[in-house]
Amino acid sequence: MDQVRHVILVLSGKGGVGKSSVTTQLALSLHASKLHSRPLKIGILDIDLTGPSIPRMFGKDAEESRIRQSSAGWIPVYTDETKEIGLMSLGFLLPSKKDSVVWRGPKKAAMIRQFVSDVHWGELDYLIIDTPPGTGDEHLTIVESLMTETSDVRKAPIDGAVMVTTPQALATLDVQKEIDFCKKADLRILGIVENMSGFICPHCADCTNIFSSGGGSTLAEKYKVPFLGSVPIDPKFGEMIENQNASTNLSVLYPETEMSKAFFPIVQNFFHQMYDKRSFKLVTSLGGHDGRIWSVDSHPVLPLFASGSQDKTVRIYNSDTLQLVHVIDGFHSRSVRRVAWRPVDRPILAAASFDATISINEKIDDDWECTAALEGHENEVKCIAWSPGGNFLATCSRDKSVWIWETTEDDEFDCMAVLQEHTQDVKVVAWHPTEDLLVSGSYDDTICFWRDDGDDWALTCQLQGHESTVWALAFSPSGSILASADNEGNIILWTKTFSNESEAISNSTNILRPSLQEEWIRKATLPHLHQGAVYSIAWINDQVLASGGSDGKIIVYESEKHDDNIWRVSIEKERAHDVYEINSIAWLGNDKLVSGGDDGECRVWHIK
Repeated sequence: MDQVRHVILVLSGKGGVGKSSVTTQLALSLHASKLHSRPLKIGILDIDLTGPSIPRMFGKDAEESRIRQSSAGWIPVYTDETKEIGLMSLGFLLPSKKDSVVWRGPKKAAMIRQFVSDVHWGELDYLIIDTPPGTGDEHLTIVESLMTETSDVRKAPIDGAVMVTTPQALATLDVQKEIDFCKKADLRILGIVENMSGFICPHCADCTNIFSSGGGSTLAEKYKVPFLGSVPIDPKFGEMIENQNASTNLSVLYPETEMSKAFFPIVQNFFHQMYDKRSFKLVTSLGGHDGRIWSVDSHPVLPLFASGSQDKTVRIYNSDTLQLVHVIDGFHSRSVRRVAWRPVDRPILAAASFDATISINEKIDDDWECTAALEGHENEVKCIAWSPGGNFLATCSRDKSVWIWETTEDDEFDCMAVLQEHTQDVKVVAWHPTEDLLVSGSYDDTICFWRDDGDDWALTCQLQGHESTVWALAFSPSGSILASADNEGNIILWTKTFSNESEAISNSTNILRPSLQEEWIRKATLPHLHQGAVYSIAWINDQVLASGGSDGKIIVYESEKHDDNIWRVSIEKERAHDVYEINSIAWLGNDKLVSGGDDGECRVWHIK
C-alpha cells in the first residue's frame, strides 16, 4: 500500500444496484482517462467476500487465474500484459468457483486485513475497493485497516467514497444509511452515481427512461453531497461482459462502447472532487483592433501587456487596470505577427511583421518612439524572442532562417548569426530562462537547439518527435522542461539528460566542440484534447501550463504532485473566443490569462 496514491471506496446501501458494474466502469474509465498524460495504473480490491463479482466482470476464470505469492506479498491478477489494471478478490483463492463462503465476522475481518497488508500492488494511481452492500463488519474493518496504513505518496489513508444507487426510492433510502456511515467514519463523500438510469437501445443508441429517474440527484441535493452523474442500462455492455474469453481485453473494448461515453462526465466530475476545481471566468473583452490578433505578450516586470494585429498596429494595455495605454501605428506595412517585451525595467517592445522587418519601440518621456528597425529577412518574420538578459534578440522567418541580434551599449543592434539548419519555414523561437540557449521550431517538424560556441552559434541538438509543423515552444520558468506544440494538437514535454562529449549529433553540418553537444528526451505527452493546431503555450510555473489553438479552446494542465511525469487537465474552456481561433496566450501574474484570437479581441480570464 505504500506506493498506492489514491484509495477510493465504492459503497451501496443495498444489493442489486450494480455496484460492481460501476466499480468496473470507474476503473476502466480512469485507466483510459483522456484527461491524463498516460494511462492510469488501477487496482481493484474486491472485499465482497461472500459474493465476489470482480473476476467475472473482467472475464477472469477464478480457477485458472490464481493469486501468486512472492517475497513482496500476494501478486494481483492482471487483466493483460501491460499490468496497468490489477485485480484482487477472494474468488481467486477459492478451490472452486462454485464454492460458497460461509464465514463469520472475525474470519471476514482477518481476510480483509490480510488483503490490505499482504497484497503487493506496486505503483498504483488508484486503488478502488468494491465493498459489499450495507454497513457491516467488512466496512468497519476496511476503514480501520486502511487508517493504519501510511504512505509518502498518499495525502490521506482514504480519499473518499463513491455511492451507488438506482433511481427508485427504496434504493435511495438505503444510500442515506451509507451517507450516515461515512459521516460517522469521517469519510469524505466524493459523490453519488445513479446506476440503471435509463436504457440504451441496442439498435439506435437512444436512451429511454424505463424507470423513474432523478433519485440520485435529489438525494445528493438533499444531503449536500456531489452528484457525479447517471449511468444507463446498455445491453451491449452486458453482452460484452458475458461473452468474454481468454483473448478478450476489456480495457481495449470498453472505451469504444456507448457506456464509456455515458460514463465520461462521471469521471470528469470525479476528478473535480479529487482535485481542487479551478474556476475560469471571463473578466473582460478588449476590442479596438480591426483584424485578427496574432500575438499577445505580458511585460516580465512592469504592469503592461501588448497585442499585435493583422491591422498593422500594436495596442498596449495596463495589466492592472486593463485600460488602453497607447496604440503604435504607422510603421509596419503589413500584419504585426509577433510582439515581445524586452526583459528590462523599461518599456521596450519589439514587433515583428509580415513586411519582413522588426521594429523596436520604446516609451521615452510620455510618448512611444520607434528607436530601431531591423532588416535582413527575405520574407515574413514569424516570431521574435528576447534572451533572458535582454542582450540578444532572436528572429525567425518564412525564409527558413533564424537571426540572432545583439544589442550594443547605445541600444543599437548588430547581427551576430544567421542560422540555416531548418529546411522549411521557421515558425517559432524561444530562449531558455537562465541560459543563452535558443530553440527554434519549424514547418519541417523539427526543433533545433542553438548555443554560442565562442565564434558562432552552433546547433547542439535536434529533436524530431513531432510529425507536423512545430508552432509553439516554451521553457518552464526553471528551464528544466521544454514544451513544444504542433499542428495536430500534440504537446510534448522534453527534459535534458546529459551532455555527450564523445558522440557527434546526427544530421548536422555543424562541427561542434564536444562540450556543446546535449541530449533532450521526451518527458511526457500532454492529454490530447485539442482538435487542431496548438498555436501558443505559456507556463505559469513548472507545474502549470496553458495552451490555445485553432479549435478555440484554452486548456490548462497541471502535473501531479507525487509524479511530475503525470499531467492532467484542470481546465478545458471551449469556444473561448466563440467560433474563432486562438492565436496567442500569455499569463498576467499568477491568476489572469490574456488570449488573442481571430475575432480581433483580447480576452482576459481570471483563474482561481
